[in-house]
Amino acid sequence: SHVTAMTDIDYGILSLDDFSNIVQENPSIGGSVYFEVAKSAVNNLATATQDISNLTQAFFFALTR
Repeated sequence: SHVTAMTDIDYGILSLDDFSNIVQENPSIGGSVYFEVAKSAVNNLATATQDISNLTQAFFFALTR
């Protein structure tokens, strides 16, 4: 993701290993985070599928003209 902050901020990067350690120490947060990641992946896949379908239809239309 890309963001633009309007004010000064402090930020950090959470590696997969660090996240895995946090989830092992606090299992209750892992499920909801993984669910949100999966939901985002499914939505992105659905959007990509629709985009490919639209491009395929447009390409077919262009070839048949």
